[in-house]
Amino acid sequence: MKNKYKTLLKKSISILIIITFVFQIELFQFSQEDDEINRQFHKAVDRYLNGQLVDAKSRLDRIIAIIAEKELIRDEILGQCYLLMAAINEQEEKPDLAEENYKKAKDGFGITAVAGVDLEPLPLYRQFIKGEKPKTGGQISIEGKSPAKKKFPWFLVAGGAVVLTILAALVFKKKAQYDLTVTRTPGINGSPDAGTFPYKKGSKISYQYSLQEGYANLVVRLDGVSVPTQGTVLIDSNHTLAVSTESILFETDKDDIRITEGQSTTLGIKLSGKPTGNVNATVARYSGDEDINVVSGSDLLFAPENWNVYQYVTLFANPDPDAEDGNAVIRISAPAYTSKDIPAQEIDIDVLRFITDQDHLEKITIPEGNTAVIQTRLSAMPASTVNASVTLVNGDTDISITSGSTLTFTSSNWNTPQPIAVRAAEDPDIDSGTATLRIAAPGLSDKDIVLQEGENDVLQFLTNLDEIRVPESETVSFQVKLSALPHSDVTATIIKVSGDNDIQIVSGSTLFFNSTNYNIYQAVSVQAMKDGDAEEGSATIRISGTGLPDKTINAKEIEKDILQFITNGNKLEIEEEKETTLLIRLSALPTSQVTVHVTKLNGDPNITVPDDVTLIFTPANYNVSQPVTIAAAKDEDIDAGSATLLIKAESSPPAPKEIIVTEVDNGPGLPPNVTIKSPKNGDTVYDDVTIQAVADDDFGVKMVEFYIDSILAFTDKNSPYTYTWSTRLIPDGPHQIKVVASDMVLQKDENEITVSVADSLPTAYFDQLPSLPLNGIVKITVNASDYRAVQSIQVYIDNVPLTSWSEGPQRNVSFTFDFNTLGFTNGTHVMKAVAIDSAGQPSEPAEVSIIIQN
Repeated sequence: MKNKYKTLLKKSISILIIITFVFQIELFQFSQEDDEINRQFHKAVDRYLNGQLVDAKSRLDRIIAIIAEKELIRDEILGQCYLLMAAINEQEEKPDLAEENYKKAKDGFGITAVAGVDLEPLPLYRQFIKGEKPKTGGQISIEGKSPAKKKFPWFLVAGGAVVLTILAALVFKKKAQYDLTVTRTPGINGSPDAGTFPYKKGSKISYQYSLQEGYANLVVRLDGVSVPTQGTVLIDSNHTLAVSTESILFETDKDDIRITEGQSTTLGIKLSGKPTGNVNATVARYSGDEDINVVSGSDLLFAPENWNVYQYVTLFANPDPDAEDGNAVIRISAPAYTSKDIPAQEIDIDVLRFITDQDHLEKITIPEGNTAVIQTRLSAMPASTVNASVTLVNGDTDISITSGSTLTFTSSNWNTPQPIAVRAAEDPDIDSGTATLRIAAPGLSDKDIVLQEGENDVLQFLTNLDEIRVPESETVSFQVKLSALPHSDVTATIIKVSGDNDIQIVSGSTLFFNSTNYNIYQAVSVQAMKDGDAEEGSATIRISGTGLPDKTINAKEIEKDILQFITNGNKLEIEEEKETTLLIRLSALPTSQVTVHVTKLNGDPNITVPDDVTLIFTPANYNVSQPVTIAAAKDEDIDAGSATLLIKAESSPPAPKEIIVTEVDNGPGLPPNVTIKSPKNGDTVYDDVTIQAVADDDFGVKMVEFYIDSILAFTDKNSPYTYTWSTRLIPDGPHQIKVVASDMVLQKDENEITVSVADSLPTAYFDQLPSLPLNGIVKITVNASDYRAVQSIQVYIDNVPLTSWSEGPQRNVSFTFDFNTLGFTNGTHVMKAVAIDSAGQPSEPAEVSIIIQN
């Protein structure tokens, strides 16, 4: 009998070992993460069995959270967690929570027991898991008596052994296998994956699926019948599990968009299906015409509550310079969703035509004997090159086109005015003739402009110059007056109508003329502001007044900036055993990065610069000086050694520059010597005068200062030492020029001269006029003088050229000519003389009235 029990016990132990082995194999089928969940669950069971309920409950909460967060399919563990949590709730006297978790374990996961844990003593466990009715009474305990000691249940051990034997037979019995075939469409999360999997009969295979972003209508069918999205398949035959979704697409209320230039339109957008969560969609121009833009509604939020309700975005077509219909693609996109493109077209409203700066006038008046300029451009950017012809189609033959008869406009210069110059020739009549100027090009409407000849007695603006050249950072003036006596006061407005922004009118933008000052020149000052580039700009200045034809002046900037190296001297001195700094920058804005190397070419070996000095200049730092350190070592001689440094860019410009570095031995040396080379003492000067000084010193000249009438005007630290002095802003007469040279230890020398400034206009007058009335051939004398010198004299009668003198230049002129009265009608006539000096400045007209009686 004992051997029988021993055999039975051995079999039971073998069965337990086999079950444990199978259980371990099952554990290896899970991921490392699932192993951790199992370990944590076993620790929670250990804490529960040891009475550490708080620790056990904390571990169970963590296991449940991890399974939910990572969407793991661990129904067995999850059900046991809820069952053990319910037991803890019951012992903590929380019946409501205990009931809830017991039902989750049993109804949700089919779990009624936890291996190794005896839950039978818990009443609520027996009620909700075992289905027992709650007892109405309780056990009575008699004080002082201990309950009877229970006998060990050997019969249960025997029965358990029998059960284990049966289980062992069932375990080793080979079960039938069936296939579970899974099919899945895109857009699905969860398991199991697609494929055909063999399982033993009676297996329970859990499945759980959810939607990915961008998909809707998750449908799960088991053998063709719809089932919940998560559950368990009992393997009792071959089964097919089909999981399908459909893509969520963007839908719009229109398939294309047409927007009139300068206006807006809307586009309605919704989803084709209900999303699993919020969808953040972006609407923007994907490609095409940059004038078409989304101006509101570019960020849309579709939620499960509003996915099928149109949301609207607003698109706007910005006005553009061309006359073409633009096209663009508007893209609707969201992460994990298929983008949708909508074509958009701009309906252009621009009409391609010619525009001139004279369009505000019904006709353009050209003073007789003068030229007018019409600035012409296109109204919009053309699709291709426009070749325009300019012709006169009818009218007065005295009006002609002198330049601009052909114009070419492209997509890059269409809005840049191009000049058409028209001239009205002198004629003997007093009629104001007209002509029609036509600008024509294939595909464009003709532009007709009425031109009218202005007779000499027509009121107009006169200027001493038709073009001014303004040096950069300086101011130049031109003179304005009226051609004749006005009927009423005239207000002249002078504005810049086009061109370089650096050219500005700084004074004289409004001038007032009346019957007493109409023929007196008034000044308009124009300044060319300092800029960073090395390009010469230009601008058009217009003089206008009510009832008068416009007058234009072309102003050109004289650029001073040349892209070159600017240093703190072309010659540097360095004391023996000391260092000095060579500062280097660029004179103007470069178009790209400039890499510069500084090397020593030759000279005193005691003068050194660091090896491989490289400086980088960009458009952002071109005008910031960068230092190079130069050292002079101690030597035994007393000679002033020197060396040549080369500053060179890797590409040109700027041109290379050499710097002479001279070593200064101890001792101040001799003072410098300076003289004024030009102008000479006693010279007469005018306009811009270049003052040139010659200076030298045994150790080098540090600087030369230029003084005008004892006021410091300029300091030059580089030879040749020059200063450009503008005499136009000071009174005529004698003025002192002084130069002061300083050497490196500030020893000085100076030189001074006196010059006469002569910037006044020339004068002219009639002398020795014969007695009136005049008849036959008489002699007329005109006297003229000027500080500079008179270049020519022009004599008019009744504003018509009569004769002239052009044998200048001479400081004083007496011009006598024979006047034949027989060529003119009897009566009163006006004779006028104008002297012009060597600078091109005219005098005030000298006028006399004469009477002819033949």
